[in-house]
Amino acid sequence: MPTKSGQGFEHMAMAFLKSIGVSIVGYYQYQHATDIVGFLRPPPPFKLPIKIVAEIATGRVSVDSVDGFIKLAKNSLAERMLLLAPLELNQLDPEVTTRLESGRIEFIGRKEIGIFSKTKSKGQAKQEYERIREVVSPNKLIKELPSFARQLVPEDIQKLIGGTTITAWQLLEEAVYATFSFGFHYTVRQLGKEVLFQNEPEGVVTTVGTCPFALIYECKSSSTGYKMTADDERTYIGYIANKKKEVMSLDHCELKYFVVIGPDFSGDNALRRENIFKETQVLLAFMKAETLSRLGLWTLQIPSDLKALIDLRDMFTTREVIISDQTIDNYIRCFNDKYQKRYRG
Repeated sequence: MPTKSGQGFEHMAMAFLKSIGVSIVGYYQYQHATDIVGFLRPPPPFKLPIKIVAEIATGRVSVDSVDGFIKLAKNSLAERMLLLAPLELNQLDPEVTTRLESGRIEFIGRKEIGIFSKTKSKGQAKQEYERIREVVSPNKLIKELPSFARQLVPEDIQKLIGGTTITAWQLLEEAVYATFSFGFHYTVRQLGKEVLFQNEPEGVVTTVGTCPFALIYECKSSSTGYKMTADDERTYIGYIANKKKEVMSLDHCELKYFVVIGPDFSGDNALRRENIFKETQVLLAFMKAETLSRLGLWTLQIPSDLKALIDLRDMFTTREVIISDQTIDNYIRCFNDKYQKRYRG
């Protein structure tokens, strides 16, 4: 968590982002920085919102911290990157300045934010900050996974994003990202963001632990549910074939699972899964958004040093085509029983 002075700067920085038209949909707070995911309205005649990732530095800005931010932004397919810091550009180390320039990161310092702060009181900035933190925190996004999957956007989130063209589908993707990245502490590379009709899944997840593996996932947002077709089956086989070598090369582990996340499922999913496995040796798993939400909310309660001990392979098994709440609950109970002493410690 940031210091009191760092939190005060964070209040103003987030209010500044709102003032320039950023609709914030993700808020991820760490010890020395807070990462913000949002969208900007595009200039006419374009209609798709511009994805932006901003980092509010509350600690020292170093080459390593900048490199970490660049990696996050690239994995998130950000079109613009902003670094907000409580100092000025000429106060940074020359190496950091060079890295910002080469990474095409826009730097916004204390002075620029300070000019804006004269038009908004500290009380107003803090109130705005608290509202954003409450509405788009990882906890809130993960909790609302079932709503986004049903193409529903809760009223408090609708008010926050205003009259933008951000959709429930985009919010579902951000919520799934929050689950795997912030909940599990896995590395997530988002793919094909806002590119319709492109043969790519939504993202690649790399797990941690002694035997890491990768999974790719697809999000389905529908008011009714999702029924997999023969065309979908062929598309998914293509996804897997295209990603196997890439995952090994970029993520240095084997692609083991393909997870479809949606509100509900129908059709002969067992047959589809069998066909895909025969072609690719990758296991297809269907997971309801409600089930993933249940799992994700649990991970937020797990101490960071224990997260690496969570093993999805115990849940993604051949016994179930659609992963059940009972399977998730049994796993959670067994995990908690095994490590409860470390929780308390």
